[in-house]
Amino acid sequence: MATEKSAVIDEDTKAAGYSIGAVARLTGISTHTLRIWERRYSAVVADRTDSGRRVYSKADIEKLSLLKSLSDNGSSIGQIANLSTEELKSRRDQLIEQSSSLQLVASVGLVRVAAFGGFSLENLAERLNSAGKLEVCINATDLDEFSEQIRSIEPDVLLLEFPVIDPEVRQVVARLRRLSGTRRAIVLFNFGTKADLEALAADRVELLRSPVTTQTLYQLLRRGAENRPVLEDAAPTGATALEINPQDAVPRRRFNDVELAQLARTSTTVECECPKHTADLVQNLCAFEEYSAQCENRNEQDAALHTYLYHMTAKARSIMEEALGTLAEAEGFIPKRR
Repeated sequence: MATEKSAVIDEDTKAAGYSIGAVARLTGISTHTLRIWERRYSAVVADRTDSGRRVYSKADIEKLSLLKSLSDNGSSIGQIANLSTEELKSRRDQLIEQSSSLQLVASVGLVRVAAFGGFSLENLAERLNSAGKLEVCINATDLDEFSEQIRSIEPDVLLLEFPVIDPEVRQVVARLRRLSGTRRAIVLFNFGTKADLEALAADRVELLRSPVTTQTLYQLLRRGAENRPVLEDAAPTGATALEINPQDAVPRRRFNDVELAQLARTSTTVECECPKHTADLVQNLCAFEEYSAQCENRNEQDAALHTYLYHMTAKARSIMEEALGTLAEAEGFIPKRR
């Protein structure tokens, strides 16, 4: 956490510190962003002079420089702002080590990737292509179209995205591997039962839980390292009386996967990351909504619980879609509804 400081210092003491303008020049962070990081995330807490001007220390500058470096390389400021300087240095060192690993594989030939999916891959495919030594030769959202294209492409890797892993998805993955002739498949997912995930892993399918960074996926595609998720124990059974009518209408989706991906990608061009994070939340709720609707029931109590989860998740998704719509309209990403 940020170090607690005195609220006000005198003008003489100020001379030993750095103004916000000086910090901006030294770190490369705009004064606007510095204020946001301080006010919203408490990344650092600047001292104040008698006249109210911010004064930063050398320790503040060191931490801000580390935050800037990690943020530029894909870390969310909301997740790293309250880490200590030592923790930030550790993350930076890991990043340097990972970059060295990427250089070691630079001499390896081009990896051809066939990608199928909606939300995450819409955002990732273009960045993977620009990273070098990778070619996303197919990036499809229609399963039939994708199945036809991979027959002739002969990709090195299948990169597949499914919000929910179930027995039907396992069959789809197996069929796509046969059609493409490639033995390697990476599956991005949000939810799945322990049994279904273990079955895919046993078939040597590499699993990554969404969301995933471009760097993580790039390394996996280039090096072939396995990154299997930790499979949680099944949720405990048992439910109290659930006041949900199965016949109640479920709110319709306002945004499809492609539209969510476009909103998440567009919002990265502004200082505030709220639209991007809200789009991520909506996509995760959509995935869990689908999962809860498909989850197997062992008895009537299970069925009641899953019906409850399905309806409540749909309501939460609808509320967050309204929030996302308001944010997107305010930022000018979509027209205002009348």
